[in-house]
Amino acid sequence: SLLYSNRAACHLKLKRWESAILDASASLLCDGDNLKAYHRRSLACRHLGRLKEAVQDLE
Repeated sequence: SLLYSNRAACHLKLKRWESAILDASASLLCDGDNLKAYHRRSLACRHLGRLKEAVQDLE
């Protein structure tokens, strides 16, 4: 879980939004309580204009 979440953070820094979403989602499959993964996926969704998904991850 931590590896995927950290890699999602790297993808965010590189502006690789889709890859960030995939890794954050993989992290959440391993650990559904990983708040950083939800936050990172939300940020990537926001950058792609997927606002509904971004808000869902923050709720």
